[in-house]
Amino acid sequence: MIRRTTVRPSGVRFRKSISQWRNNLNGFPAFILGNAPSLNDFDLSKLNNFFTIGINRAIYKIDPTILFWQDQDVYNYEKHLIDKSKAIKVCRDVSDPMGKFFHFKLKRGFYKRSNNPAILQGRGSSGPLAVQFAAALGCKPIYLIGMDCLTRDGDTDFYGKNIFWRKHTRKNCITGLKWINGTFSDIGVFNLSKRKDINYDKIIIENKKHKKSRDFYLKKLFS
Repeated sequence: MIRRTTVRPSGVRFRKSISQWRNNLNGFPAFILGNAPSLNDFDLSKLNNFFTIGINRAIYKIDPTILFWQDQDVYNYEKHLIDKSKAIKVCRDVSDPMGKFFHFKLKRGFYKRSNNPAILQGRGSSGPLAVQFAAALGCKPIYLIGMDCLTRDGDTDFYGKNIFWRKHTRKNCITGLKWINGTFSDIGVFNLSKRKDINYDKIIIENKKHKKSRDFYLKKLFS
């Protein structure tokens, strides 16, 4: 008697896809989009055809190359928008019980640099995880937008008040930024929301040779 073993789609994705993305985008810049009010200071249409990673509700502003989240509530609240998105959806494994998307596992402990995009480490803020992920893909440099941990006129996020914002949220965000600043000097991580000495338009022009189609990045990741 032959026993048939059922493999969950999420398991296949974890073992055979995400981990194999390592260094597949070596040398390509990544733009990581957070959710701070400062995201509204940038014309995100200029990022068309660049490799972008949108965290959580950044999808309100842009359909990124990759949509990245760790909390199940993001999908629970934004299901219809996420399902319609053309982005590759990457989330924490336990946040996708139906196995619809690509997964990363999250290890306990403080943030730690990873060479495997399928295994990230650290709790408290999604920004450092997205940077770990981009670095594991081989991206450099990495540009952060809407990731300055600042509120504005009572708004916690670019779309207004985040109902999940807590007293410790900003503290966790700042801790994450400090870790990023001290960990990726070899790659170059530039926070465009904090660095007023860096011109956004100049960055776009300098990197225009890396403007590719969405399909190009898909093929690179899955090659």
